[in-house]
Amino acid sequence: MASIELGENHRRSISITLQLVDQALCEWDNWANGRLRSGIIYQQMDTLSVIQKQQIKNKIANVRQLIIRLRDDLGLKR
Repeated sequence: MASIELGENHRRSISITLQLVDQALCEWDNWANGRLRSGIIYQQMDTLSVIQKQQIKNKIANVRQLIIRLRDDLGLKR
């Protein structure tokens, strides 16, 4: 598909939004893989079942494919 023509401000806004979504996906991917954060008095608990983790991983993969498609269609840089 051909690149969509957008002004620089629109492209920058879309790029930043997609970067924030991608960052959230990385965090969710960590949770789905059991990599939890903890601090001195703060600790995340893993309460997801194996099935829930797999469903999250599948959703993450689907959203990442959409991000790739948008990135390519809009001619955004990585």
